[in-house]
Amino acid sequence: MFHAALKNVLDTKSGERAACTYLRDNAEIVHCALCPQSGHFNYVLYEFPFGAQHKADFVVLTSNSRGWDVNFVECEPVDAKVITKKRKPADRLVGAISQTKDWGRYISLNNGTVRRDLADWCKSRDKLLYHTPGTEPTSYTGHELRDPETYIEAPSKPLKNSE
Repeated sequence: MFHAALKNVLDTKSGERAACTYLRDNAEIVHCALCPQSGHFNYVLYEFPFGAQHKADFVVLTSNSRGWDVNFVECEPVDAKVITKKRKPADRLVGAISQTKDWGRYISLNNGTVRRDLADWCKSRDKLLYHTPGTEPTSYTGHELRDPETYIEAPSKPLKNSE
């Protein structure tokens, strides 16, 4: 069901935003693509802003017994070239990589703010809706997302605990 509908969105060449809108409305696809082994609690956020200049198309969060896994996602057009004929990264890929590095720098410098904003968004703007809105994002082991002592791992590197 999801596959055919998403394929239709992509085949109509309606662009990146149309695909993101479809994925927003079917957040299970985003979650399953990034977290095939579900954790204790799971959230998908759409167009999460952090700082004045940054916005992730999606953020996928999963709690587990050690803390939280957080994936920040940047979507690009389906038909955008990734590698050139000369086997070099295409401009669009270079731009996306640069953007995610900017995100990493911002998160490193503003860890507490990002944690708080992620927790607030999980409480009020989660697209999976597996949990009662307004419920504090906490794993079964008691690791609250906003707690500066909770371990958070992003694919590139762990987010350091706030001091």
